[in-house]
Amino acid sequence: MQGAIAALILAWTGLTVTEFALGRGAGGTLVGLLSQAIAAIFAVELVARAVAAQTRGRFLREYWPDLLAVASAIPGLAALVPAIRLLRLLRVFRMWHIAQRLPVLATVAKRQAVRRALSLAALIALVATTSTAALLAFERGENPELDTFSKAFWFSLYSIFATQPTPDAPVTLGGRIVSLILIFVGLSTFALLTGTVSAVVQSRLRTEGSIVDWNDLEGHVIICGWNRKAEIIVREHDGARKDDPMPVVVIHKFDGHVPVIDSALASRVQFLDDDFAKVSALKKAGIHRAKTCILLSDTSKNRSERDADARTILAALTVEKLAPGVYTCAELNRREYATHLGLGNVDDFVVSGEHSAFLLAQAALNRGVVNVFNELLTYEYGHKFCRMNVKKDWVGRPFVDLFVELKKEDNVTIVAILGKDGSRKINPKGEKISEGDVLVVIASHDFEG
Repeated sequence: MQGAIAALILAWTGLTVTEFALGRGAGGTLVGLLSQAIAAIFAVELVARAVAAQTRGRFLREYWPDLLAVASAIPGLAALVPAIRLLRLLRVFRMWHIAQRLPVLATVAKRQAVRRALSLAALIALVATTSTAALLAFERGENPELDTFSKAFWFSLYSIFATQPTPDAPVTLGGRIVSLILIFVGLSTFALLTGTVSAVVQSRLRTEGSIVDWNDLEGHVIICGWNRKAEIIVREHDGARKDDPMPVVVIHKFDGHVPVIDSALASRVQFLDDDFAKVSALKKAGIHRAKTCILLSDTSKNRSERDADARTILAALTVEKLAPGVYTCAELNRREYATHLGLGNVDDFVVSGEHSAFLLAQAALNRGVVNVFNELLTYEYGHKFCRMNVKKDWVGRPFVDLFVELKKEDNVTIVAILGKDGSRKINPKGEKISEGDVLVVIASHDFEG
């Protein structure tokens, strides 16, 4: 329906311009009849919209330009005031609302830069066409330099691109007003064109030198979603893996605008402009060859926390299905949804906001504790939490004995034991080290293995 209305608006605009170009001859009469037929269709459409509207006031506020356009086509009115036919061109503004709702445009122009270019081209074409009709209405019979369609049309194009009228300026008041409108549109067009080109160039420069062969990625980290937390994760990964050339892959729908990040981290990130909930995007990012997948809560595009959690759970379950061996950690906004992750064998989850609340509570109860956590939770300076694999000669030894030995020899403090069965024992006392255990320690450096 919307596509048919758009086609009729374009046809009516073309017929109106043709009427001005042909004048009052026989050809103009035939064109006028076609124009009247389309106007009748528009009248029926607007009546139907008025009946279906919730309130008459809202209908009038939204469709008053369309009502004026259809009213200008009343038979006999154009004969009294020929210039009133220009009001028909007000229906062109409805094209903007219709174009935004047409799904075919989103399919043809997936990137925002392409959509901007198409919108700019459409704007220039419509303005040039409607201005031609207006110039013919005001200048014909008064200015021999603008009394034909070709002269008026090329005058409109030159005025748009040159941002000033050609030497043969209009002589009537109406023509001069049209000329000023063309100059304004030309300046706006230049600004839009400059902005679009700059955005494309900046996007290319940001991604210049990045890896394009996705098949080379192996043992890498994938981050689904992008926000300030993602940049912190990349920074921590860079601090912990200085000698690892493998980048962090970020999957997020940027609509063609890759975010600006610290130049020191630019070589660390490979952006994939796609929806991380799609199987094809995960496969392209090399989910089967990845080591870790972190899923951030995506509240972009005005998504609610509930919708963001639903997307996170869907993506996490998809990752576990595609690559069960990949360590998966998801961010949720509400803890009650964590059950779904457990059923899907997702390795870990973090409830956004809870940990900051816990730290604030500790700051209130135990002064100075927060500064300790600030150091332990970052790789940028000082000591940090690390994993240490259990050596063969440690198996069977008491936790306390190994605790004292590592503290004396390597200044390493054991804080927990992660069992191979998924259990965790924090600061145990009488436990013995078992084969396959992993130690969580506080140290100033990482350990191999």
